[in-house]
Amino acid sequence: MVVDNSQGDDAALYEMVYASLATHAMTEAELSDLLRSAREANRRHGITGMLVYHGMEFLQLIEGERETVRRLIANIERDPRHEHVDVIWEGPVRRRSFQQWSMGFVVPDDRDLRRLPGFEPTDTPSLAVVTKGEPGRRVLMTLREQLLGTDARRAV
Repeated sequence: MVVDNSQGDDAALYEMVYASLATHAMTEAELSDLLRSAREANRRHGITGMLVYHGMEFLQLIEGERETVRRLIANIERDPRHEHVDVIWEGPVRRRSFQQWSMGFVVPDDRDLRRLPGFEPTDTPSLAVVTKGEPGRRVLMTLREQLLGTDARRAV
């Protein structure tokens, strides 16, 4: 299945969404360092995407050439800052969802997460509830749309 998230075609694009746990609560300085190095590497390798960090959980969509995306996810699985890396969605796409961002980054608050599909008012907000497959991808895209239109905290 090819996801049509576009107004046009880019050749041989692939996308992957994963969730993972941080091995410790990351400080703002650690997150800034992670973003700086990821953005530099992503520019060199033609990767774009968005990283979400909440509590000690990561949710990330990465997109680019298939083998490059797969190499990146393998590196993330070996990264000592991550554990329990779980691929939620992967597949070819017709166009990038984040073509302007070598790595967009958001830190949603509990209110932002509670607005996601599938949360009950009593649920403790967690990125771990993201369902595998296309529904999980849609949750990330919904979160992107919600956060781009709000004053959610963004690291620069």
